[in-house]
Amino acid sequence: MEVFVIDSKQLFGVVLADPRWFRVLFVPLESEYFVKEKREIVLLNHDSLSRYRHFLTEFGDLEPFLNNRMVASYLGIPGRFLTKPITQY
Repeated sequence: MEVFVIDSKQLFGVVLADPRWFRVLFVPLESEYFVKEKREIVLLNHDSLSRYRHFLTEFGDLEPFLNNRMVASYLGIPGRFLTKPITQY
């Protein structure tokens, strides 16, 4: 496997030379940006119980595979505060 390194000036030159590269390079970044923004809004505007309910709505099918420490990390709270089994909510 080879890894290619390209600096930002070269990257923008490629995009300007052929605009189809814009879709390949920047559209996925834009999508991830919106996911990040949504996550930050939930973290800042909701209490931990609301965040937990949101987590269950978005990722409830992952619940059997996650331990409380992982869930607490996602919720932005210390693991010791998530002491009840996650199925009780």
